[in-house]
Amino acid sequence: MIDEVTAVEGAPDVTDQVGTKQGLSKEQVDLLQTCVEEAPITRLMNVAGRSNRTKFRAAVLNPLLDSGLIEMTQPDSPRSPTQKYRLTALGKQILAKNKG
Repeated sequence: MIDEVTAVEGAPDVTDQVGTKQGLSKEQVDLLQTCVEEAPITRLMNVAGRSNRTKFRAAVLNPLLDSGLIEMTQPDSPRSPTQKYRLTALGKQILAKNKG
């Protein structure tokens, strides 16, 4: 079931790659909830039930990054083995609206 996301002022349009323009998929909401605390890509892949890192980045992670919902802890080193991902302020707003 796709939960509806209430529009947040300043929020970018959420494209098909990040759910639909009306909402996020359950997988995306689960990933946002995981990113409340900093999380490595391996943990995010486990939450999403994915095993192919390249496909996960392209289909799931990059759209969330591009939409400004999550961010890298080390943006200058995107492929660093210690790279983690966390929720942005916008991601927190959308997650809060999605829960309510």
